[in-house]
Amino acid sequence: MLFFLVCAVLGAVCAQRAANSSPNYRMLWAEFKKEHQKVYGVAGTEEEHDERFEIFKANVDIIQDVNSQNLSYTLDVNQFADLTASEFASQYTCLGQPDTPLGQLSYLGRDTYSGNVLATSVDWTTKGVVTPVKNQGPCGSCWAFSTTGALEAAWQNASGALVSLSEQQFVDCEKRYHGCNGGWHAFEYPMEHAICTTENYAYTAREGACKASSCTAGIPHGRVTGYKDVATNMQALMQAVEHIPVAVAIQADSSAFQFYKTGVLSADCGTSINHAVLAVGYGTESDRDYWKLKNSWGVGWGDSGYIKVSRGKGATRECGILVAPPSYPVVSGQPEPSPPSPPSPPSPSPHQTRRRRRRGSSSVSEGIIV
Repeated sequence: MLFFLVCAVLGAVCAQRAANSSPNYRMLWAEFKKEHQKVYGVAGTEEEHDERFEIFKANVDIIQDVNSQNLSYTLDVNQFADLTASEFASQYTCLGQPDTPLGQLSYLGRDTYSGNVLATSVDWTTKGVVTPVKNQGPCGSCWAFSTTGALEAAWQNASGALVSLSEQQFVDCEKRYHGCNGGWHAFEYPMEHAICTTENYAYTAREGACKASSCTAGIPHGRVTGYKDVATNMQALMQAVEHIPVAVAIQADSSAFQFYKTGVLSADCGTSINHAVLAVGYGTESDRDYWKLKNSWGVGWGDSGYIKVSRGKGATRECGILVAPPSYPVVSGQPEPSPPSPPSPPSPSPHQTRRRRRRGSSSVSEGIIV
């Protein structure tokens, strides 16, 4: 049974269930199934239903235990409450390296901290450059959502237009990565291709044939000129986020991350990066410094799809946000200028035209085409 595997990992939490004041599991379970439209097994088969119920109860105990400690953050039952930690990680985290090396022309250098005074807080979600939270579903495509989030913000900054871009195009068409089985920040692909709008190339949460040739472009070809990465220290990332939302990689498979609801996540969430998100700001809440991250698990997860993780508290309490270099695309709001046309030869004068006509008549009579 999956439940016994869960308890083997959780140990003390499961052992203390009987001793603690137990919540009404069956009521919570019924509400969970109704809210998230969960159906288990085939008609007449109760085994999967019962296994999921036991996993759900173990997760409810984790949530209740954390919330009873009056920490800087709270957890809540969400759409992932019937999944074990390993199931959750395999379905909703997604990083992977490309099959072929990326070209050097796309890399435009690294941002380092200049030493300038930094803003005390930044929140791009209040400035009209961040699209609404999206939902990757059970497809390991977080890399595509992190990529489009950074492109959407960069394009808005460059052109003034906030356009939702197609993650499905990256999943279907960017063959250096693995679609629903993982990828990395894919800023080289939009250098080579126009990027479609979400409206014209909708997300399906599964891999399919590339349809980019028949869609409407949200960013025309040629407007993405490359990408820059950011030095892996707090000041450099703060400086970059002052300028633009930045794609970052984190570890997101801890129970605290899985069930996060509000506050500043200060748990030890690890440094084994496996998930891509968008850093949209930073600030301080109740004397705790944080990074504000836009996730791709829908508005039902976290604080309407966002999370605040500790800032400046060491790599494990920042979910590894500075383990790998953050990055962002460089986008031009104007098309590249066309190369100048070669000069046209001067028009002949009327006198030259009459002379050419006379020579032409003479030449044709001699069988020669001039």
